[in-house]
Amino acid sequence: MKSRFLILCLTVALAMVLMLISVNIMAAKATLSARVPIVWFVGYGTGTTPDQVAAQQQVVDNFNASQSTIQLTLIVTDYSHARSYLQNAIVSGNAPDVVGPIGIRGASEFHDYWLDLSPWITATGYDLSDFDLVLLQTFLAEGGGMSGLPICVYPSFIYYLKDAFDQAGLAYPPHQYGQPYTDTVHGGAWTIEKLEEVAKLLTLDNAGRNANHAFFDKDNIIQFGFVFQWLGGWSMATLFGADRFIDANGNAQIPSNWRAAYQWYYAGMWNKFFIPNGPYRNTDWFGNGNEFASGHIAMALAHSWYLGNFSLSNWDIAATPSYNGVTTAQMDLDSFRILKTTKHPAEAFQVVAYLTREAAQALNDTYHGFPARQSLQTAAVNNLKLQYPGVDWQVLVDSITYADIPNHEGYLPNAFKSFQRLEEFGGQLQYTQNLNVNEAMNQLLADLQWLFHEKFTYLPLLWR
Repeated sequence: MKSRFLILCLTVALAMVLMLISVNIMAAKATLSARVPIVWFVGYGTGTTPDQVAAQQQVVDNFNASQSTIQLTLIVTDYSHARSYLQNAIVSGNAPDVVGPIGIRGASEFHDYWLDLSPWITATGYDLSDFDLVLLQTFLAEGGGMSGLPICVYPSFIYYLKDAFDQAGLAYPPHQYGQPYTDTVHGGAWTIEKLEEVAKLLTLDNAGRNANHAFFDKDNIIQFGFVFQWLGGWSMATLFGADRFIDANGNAQIPSNWRAAYQWYYAGMWNKFFIPNGPYRNTDWFGNGNEFASGHIAMALAHSWYLGNFSLSNWDIAATPSYNGVTTAQMDLDSFRILKTTKHPAEAFQVVAYLTREAAQALNDTYHGFPARQSLQTAAVNNLKLQYPGVDWQVLVDSITYADIPNHEGYLPNAFKSFQRLEEFGGQLQYTQNLNVNEAMNQLLADLQWLFHEKFTYLPLLWR
């Protein structure tokens, strides 16, 4: 009798527990269904490795737990599929709300599709004072207002091998912008011309003769003085000043300073021999395309994202030289953006604000980028000092101020094909001996003009 009564009591208790669980589940579902759904898409840049996906999911979980009005969902695709995914999602009406981290070039392929965040920045009182003004100007220069908020920056500067300078008996390049090159014999203003002069002295053939020597052997070079490290055909000219390939009327152009840059670059490879040409670049001795990492390049212009792609000792970084009195240190930048197709712009902005503010430290650590927020930069520099002791990281910080505006990866019509054509032009310069560079630039101009006005319809024309 007692056992039956005990069983009855346990049954009633279990039923009550199950009922309470059911009620709680239904309440939770009701709460979730009442939330505004926001989708965050990652794939158009960094953020796609397993550890990064896990870290980003933690950010999502933290955000969802921090409030009760938005349900944030993370979608990640491989970079190779990101462009087609985003195109198809927009066409099918299933576009994500938030996209990022995404670079300037990636964003330019969807130039007309980014929401101007200015009204929400103003309405919510989002504080922009923690960002260097040059970062905000980068977005405004694209047109369409504040089309994104920055998370990571990747300034460029000169990487150099101390041993190469020591063996040549030359002073190191200046670390402070505006300071001269202080070599006792070859000193002077730190300009493009001075960089070339020094680079020739650092370029050596297999007999140890530099590029100025009467018997220098251009066919047996074992060390070059300078290289553009992993900079595309559209970006290397920025060393000669910021500009763009499209004029105010939407027509293609090659600015005069960029024409001078391409002539200088080509002569450096094929006539003056202080820059490795394509055949030299793709040898084992020069790193098969990762030239500075070979240890046989004295100076390289590269971005901060190049860190981790070489294992050398006794290197440092220096200021970018000036051209005609103007210094331009091109900068790459990752941001978060909102597509115009979102049904919930206010909630999407709340997510972007969280990603670039509360989650900024965690995401910078995840993406291994340099923080866009100035308040996080001291800690980032201290971490770099631990990883790479003896390097003057103030150069990296100072380089941000000299960023190119407009950005070298900024808007071009028919962006995907236009950037492809510019990349082909860079390869043409690297691999074609006895090239008529003026004719090649004129052909590039004609091709860009055609591409800018080609009818392309892979996306709806709603905002074109």
